[in-house]
Amino acid sequence: MKIGDVATWFSGVVTAAVFAFTLYAWGHERRRAAEAERAAALEKQLSEANKVACWIERSSLPFRRRTGIDEGVLPDGGWALVVENGASFALFSWAVRAATTNPALQVSIDNEDKGPIGPNGGLLVLPLAGIPRDANPSIAITMSFTDERGAAWTRGPGGLVRDAS
Repeated sequence: MKIGDVATWFSGVVTAAVFAFTLYAWGHERRRAAEAERAAALEKQLSEANKVACWIERSSLPFRRRTGIDEGVLPDGGWALVVENGASFALFSWAVRAATTNPALQVSIDNEDKGPIGPNGGLLVLPLAGIPRDANPSIAITMSFTDERGAAWTRGPGGLVRDAS
């Protein structure tokens, strides 16, 4: 039985090592590409979620033009809670909790009260009769919603946060 010469054995070992390294590098590249794809998807999801906002604003002519609210519903100086959905998905599950001081006012609305808010610029404007025209309220708002992938988000004083799921 012939075992072969040293050069043949060396060539076989090197070939096997190159093959093993190639398999390792290929697997590593696949994992890296999958991770980059997941990161890009999360970035896109965050970017869309950032397009959902809520605030309280004093009415004016530019405000009414921007929101399409009639002056009879919300005259100059009146206050309104605005929920805007600039994302590409509709808001079917959402809730807003707003509180003001000077004067004290609590507002809680959600999709059960007002229904869904459409995508790409959907708007809900809720006049707030409890704030006088000359008030300078301190405002705290928390909004929660679920995106099209079922991820829950909360926007509050600390910014936008994806809820643990």
